Amino acid sequence: MLGSSMSELPAPMAQGDLAKTPFAHALLYCHQRELTGTLVVWPERNESPPGQERIRFEKGALVAARLTQRAGALDRGLLPLFARASGPYAFYADVDLVGSGDAVRSGRVDPMVLLAASLRGPSRDDVVESVLAGFGDVPVRMKPGADLRRFELLPKESAFVEVIRAAPASVRELAPQCELGETIGKRLLYLFAVTKSLEAYGGSVASTSSSSGTSLRPSMPSAPAAPPTSERPPAAASSAAARARRMLELELPPEPPAGLSADHLAFWRDVTRVLREIDRQSYFEMLGIPKDAGADAVRKAYFGLVKKWHPDRVPAELATLKPFVERIFHQLTSAQDALCDEKKRGNYMRVLSDGGGTPESERKLGAVLQAAMDHQKAEVLIRRRDFAGAIELMRGAIVMSPEDADAHATLGWAMFQLDPGVERASEMLASVDTALTLNPKSDRAHFYRAMILRRLGRESDAVAAFGQAAALNPKNLDAVREVRLAQMRGGGKMPDAQKSGAAVRPDATKRPDATKPATQGGAGLFSKIFGGKKD
Repeated sequence: MLGSSMSELPAPMAQGDLAKTPFAHALLYCHQRELTGTLVVWPERNESPPGQERIRFEKGALVAARLTQRAGALDRGLLPLFARASGPYAFYADVDLVGSGDAVRSGRVDPMVLLAASLRGPSRDDVVESVLAGFGDVPVRMKPGADLRRFELLPKESAFVEVIRAAPASVRELAPQCELGETIGKRLLYLFAVTKSLEAYGGSVASTSSSSGTSLRPSMPSAPAAPPTSERPPAAASSAAARARRMLELELPPEPPAGLSADHLAFWRDVTRVLREIDRQSYFEMLGIPKDAGADAVRKAYFGLVKKWHPDRVPAELATLKPFVERIFHQLTSAQDALCDEKKRGNYMRVLSDGGGTPESERKLGAVLQAAMDHQKAEVLIRRRDFAGAIELMRGAIVMSPEDADAHATLGWAMFQLDPGVERASEMLASVDTALTLNPKSDRAHFYRAMILRRLGRESDAVAAFGQAAALNPKNLDAVREVRLAQMRGGGKMPDAQKSGAAVRPDATKRPDATKPATQGGAGLFSKIFGGKKD
């Protein structure tokens, strides 16, 4: 646990496991979001000695850490974490869990320099391959204006940058040309991809880089302006949305058939009742034991319950119920297994204290992770001009993760690309406005909104939205270009939105739920992977 004051801590802003979200991506997110607080990383299941790595951030900068292994400097002490394959973590916003003392290493470390340094030693090459696979065989290039000085690259690494800049080529073609070897070439391409310094080449590219840093995937270009190759999706709910709803819902047995005996009917009703109950129960509640129960008490409770819930005891006449009884048996067995093993029990208690530890919470987390993967697939489909397919995936992703601003923005953009008319422009605008309600600082959403407003003929509003995007992210070159064109047309007058630099929410009068406060949990990829605060 985090110590005697654990009960006094606020709920973590986000939590997860390094097996699903590598340390590099979590660190990058904290840096891009300019978060202040403590990232706590627990050891892998079989790792020794026990304890936590506690890393303090101030406005996105690494400033201190309390580490289980002593190190001479803060940056050297953090490098082993980049190779971690698994281990739970949680981020506590505005809380200092590092403190002071001899065990603490302090110093202001640039996360970009640390990320580049981590790739020169043991690294998560499985993650590298996964990120680069998103580009496929599409040519890539260094993004114009990308500042590579922040990485403090070594001479031979800088030489590889010049190879990338020489001419657009696929990652498969570029990596072997690195003087340091193909593996390092891939790692450098990965570094540039996750930091938005690398982009796919071809067509008109709408910048997806954001001051809020909501995306840790490779940037994908928007499609060139040309007739779409896919037909408009039907107005009815997509199969992806239906799948998403099934994923979130608890599956229960059907209504019992007629003609069952009284005993069989009572058992049928019991199965349905128990499935509903254990869906929201902790392991202790499933077994009917207190949290301080020892291993012997756990086993006694378990064996008492499985006498009734073992799948082999289901009568042949109730064969339809067997899969549902197997689920009950599986949950009870998982509870017994976790609570009788000291290490597993410790891990489970951490999950439980953070608001998880029930089948329902695990199902919701699985839905968020699936939404993140579907979002990534949708961006690939947009790049391939399969806008209808991207729309279907994004409708499902929004069902699974409705607070994800990026998902709403991507849906609006995919609809914009698919439909050249104005009939559905209000629907596109509503989707992007939802994204801005959830995350007013998304330059990508402001840019998409500007494009839709222009299609509607609202040029002055479009110019203001372009100004918002440019003010939030001066590297959004498409938005900056539009602002400059507007200045030229207007005799040099700068749009008010860019002068103020303030982010503007959509008009609250146009959206019934626009008064809902924006939350960090709804701002993008971090909530998709971490799962955010559980109910």
